[in-house]
Amino acid sequence: MGNQDTAIRTRRRGIVQVVPTISTGIYTPGDQFGGIDTLQFIVPTLEQDQSVIDSIVVIDKDNERSHLDIFFYDTDPSATISSSDNVLFAMTDAGSDLVISTARVFPSCYIPAGLSSGAVQAIAQVTLSKPIKAKADVRDIYMAVIIRTASTYTASSDIRYKLHIDQGK
Repeated sequence: MGNQDTAIRTRRRGIVQVVPTISTGIYTPGDQFGGIDTLQFIVPTLEQDQSVIDSIVVIDKDNERSHLDIFFYDTDPSATISSSDNVLFAMTDAGSDLVISTARVFPSCYIPAGLSSGAVQAIAQVTLSKPIKAKADVRDIYMAVIIRTASTYTASSDIRYKLHIDQGK
């Protein structure tokens, strides 16, 4: 038991925060939510073959509690996605072949996070469908988010994502 306990205490966790620019207009179900986010140089900062992105926290500063589908890629999917922020998301078959993991955030996943400048925030944490393992030949991870509920956000920075990285021992 002592060895396992020691291993747990020596594991390191890292966090990469993404603050996409979103529209303050009305999103309809199926729209892309923000642009394609690039997590640049994420892998070289991690220990190769030991680092794993395993969960994501969504911070909703506008308390919309939107249903989101999040797609992760290790290749830039721009050529295989015909969409942009607040436009109906469309992915080609080639684009679906590039998906390396997904996460689904249901409205029921959010919990209230108290008051901040008079506005209630909501936070959700979900596990990725398949952990993203660091690879030596991949320098960037890409993320596209699709909104599944009609929502209107007050500010273009009302959503933040925090990716949790287990950096091994």
